[in-house]
Amino acid sequence: MKLLARALPLTAAVATAVAVGDDDALANDAFRVVVPLAPTLDGGFAPRAVRSLSRDGSTVVLAAVPTAAGADPASVGTFRFRLGAPPQLVAVAPDFVGAALDATGSGMVGQGTSGGTRYLSRWDADTGETRSPMRGVGTAISSDGTTVVGNAVGVPGTSPQATAPVRWVRGGAPEILLDPGPVDSARADAVSSDGSVVVGTIDDYEDLFSVNGSSGFHWEAPGTLTTIDTGAGFTYVHDVSADGRWVVGASAAPGSSAATPFLWSPDSGFASVALPADWLSAEFTEVSDSGIIAAGAFSDDTGVSKPFVWSASSGALPLFGDAFGLVDPAPARPLAVTGMSGEGFALVVRDVGTVAIGDVANWLVQIAPRVPVAISGSACTASMPNSTGAPGVCTAHGSAVASYQSVELRARALPPGEIGLFLIGTERSSSPLGSGTLCLGGELGRVLNSLVQVSPGGQLRRRINAGSLPLASGARPVEAGETLYFQAWHGVAGDG
Repeated sequence: MKLLARALPLTAAVATAVAVGDDDALANDAFRVVVPLAPTLDGGFAPRAVRSLSRDGSTVVLAAVPTAAGADPASVGTFRFRLGAPPQLVAVAPDFVGAALDATGSGMVGQGTSGGTRYLSRWDADTGETRSPMRGVGTAISSDGTTVVGNAVGVPGTSPQATAPVRWVRGGAPEILLDPGPVDSARADAVSSDGSVVVGTIDDYEDLFSVNGSSGFHWEAPGTLTTIDTGAGFTYVHDVSADGRWVVGASAAPGSSAATPFLWSPDSGFASVALPADWLSAEFTEVSDSGIIAAGAFSDDTGVSKPFVWSASSGALPLFGDAFGLVDPAPARPLAVTGMSGEGFALVVRDVGTVAIGDVANWLVQIAPRVPVAISGSACTASMPNSTGAPGVCTAHGSAVASYQSVELRARALPPGEIGLFLIGTERSSSPLGSGTLCLGGELGRVLNSLVQVSPGGQLRRRINAGSLPLASGARPVEAGETLYFQAWHGVAGDG
């Protein structure tokens, strides 16, 4: 191409991973998309409820119902659905029912049933199910996959309907974290990324049938227990940050249907969470790995619950509507957030009402970061100054999960009015090209439709199609774990 032969200063960035260090990503020029999670399933099943999203945002646990006439409705299928790949049938109830995934979606926790009795169980993509001798159900698994938590039943000294929180480290035996006593009940709701912190809720029963109130708990290995009590009467815990330092949930007064979300840390107590004045009730159900972004559901005078996202800088924002520019996929339906990726930019939204078989009831909502992203390093040494007096800068924005189709290339500090484009390479290299340096090697290509004029502000922006990389040998999708290199070129049209 003629323009390439007259190359001017070049800049480059490696597009492999996203690592945003603050919550400014909720600002208004974030990339946004709502994707229905309604894959075609094998074995005579139809999607019903997404129960969990892996922290890397790549995989969901999908509960499915049988569609054949006369089929047992209790024969729920558990599918592991890696986005962009065919769903995998893990098991059919009562054999195993999955509840939550580890960080990469390769491990799962849930329950297995034998002789009508449920047992705390875990499942691994390589080894299949491992069933513990502990009666109960699994609720959460650590990001590293080493630790699962759940709720044990039939613990000696407790009432027949009571549960007790249990922690099960790989290679060891399940351990009861606290004894709820002869009347009360307790449950584990979430676990930190390394399994060292478990959080949950303790219900205070007046008798076997009447609940006086509830409080949360924060358990840290080897056995430090801290009570979380908002003072409202009922405190419910739902999730914990990766380091175990931030806990989210909701509180409510006795007899009230209105809930208030909370963010709590053992170091600083409760953080302030401001809500719009017209919200009648709200609760947090998910928190990001860093603890700076939380999500949940709210309701106003319409009486229909809807998802929202919160950060300290942006406050509480409805996920659908003007704040994010996203259209509600089911305006008349009650929706809740049932999963969040580690960085907080991917959410699973689920219809929590009665859903007919075949209706779409789950959506993936992706909000890519707005701020310049720390991608993992530069592919070039510092570029030469251009006619603006400064070197150009190239960055990539979006999610490392290719199926989200959210990666956008951006170049800035370029001479306004020049012609620019983005190049792609499968390897890193360094060779002279014109008055600059080509930093790309391996198989090369040009990002389609990226030959445009630099804006008056000195910028170029172009979204890439991760499903069709324009390489010399032909278009192909991004491969799992692949590192790609991108470079911005700019010059004067027709010059040379």
